[in-house]
Amino acid sequence: MNISELYSSERGSENFNLFTNNKIHDRLVCFDDNIFSFGGSVKDASKFNLFSLSKLEPSTENFEKINKLITDSERIIFSI
Repeated sequence: MNISELYSSERGSENFNLFTNNKIHDRLVCFDDNIFSFGGSVKDASKFNLFSLSKLEPSTENFEKINKLITDSERIIFSI
């Protein structure tokens, strides 16, 4: 079981959503009006000397961009 499946099973699908979109490479995480961007694969973070984690401004504009990405994305649903 991967971390996304575990989190979804603990929180339920109404509290956790995972989307995939081929237009971007970075991983975006939104919670509690915060936005974080992982500049690469989380699973590879320990394999390299450099790995970026950035906190983005939780502005209306940024949330609108993320919502647009979500609209154009495929939602992954876990069956647990």
